[in-house]
This record gives sequence, structure tokens and C-alpha cells, in this order.
Amino acid sequence: MTTFRSVAQQKILAISFTRKARQELQKRLAAQSITSMVRVETFNSWCEQLLKQYNNLIYDIPMRVITYGEKFRLVKYSLSKNSLSLERAIDLYFSTAQKRGKSDEELMAIFVNDCFF
Repeated sequence: MTTFRSVAQQKILAISFTRKARQELQKRLAAQSITSMVRVETFNSWCEQLLKQYNNLIYDIPMRVITYGEKFRLVKYSLSKNSLSLERAIDLYFSTAQKRGKSDEELMAIFVNDCFF
């Protein structure tokens, strides 16, 4: 069993900022055979879990974080109400140089995230 300063691995929380970094951390822990006990989260997923767990202490009504799919649908709905397609909005939003080397899916993800940022 691995410990850090006498702390058992099941009490360790490892936090990364991106899913990619989380996956890399999990991969490294797996190489040391300690993935089953160490909790690895992204900062956002950990905060979301805290909000769910302590919702009643923070808010007067039940709250939830919307999913990426819901964000995507809200952006598409909002654009349609303004007679714009997602594709047209992306063409207006990004310059040719910004589009270079990115797939349509990547551009859509960036656009949706920027709308909610």
C-alpha cells in the first residue's frame, strides 16, 4: 500500500484541471498499481460533486449543473431563434486562421464553451 506522509491512499484526492491531465495521472497511478484507492478528479468534476453533496447548505432550492449536451442544445436553440445555424455562427465567429487545423466538432465545442464563458 502506498502512503504519503502516513496518509492512506484511499484518503488522497488528486486534482487536475483537464480531463486529459486526469487521464495521464490515472495512467501513471495505474503503472504503480495504486489507481483503485486514490481518487482522481478534474477541478470541475470535484466542485460539481461538492455542490451536489452540499446543495441544501448553499442554496434554498435544488440546483444542478447543466451538461455539455444541454449547453449545446441551448446554443443551437438560441441561434435558431435568431435565424442562424450553428455552422453560420461558427463562420461569423472564427477567422479563417482560427479555423485552420480544427475539425468542425472542435470549432463547435470552442464556440459553445465561449458562449457560456
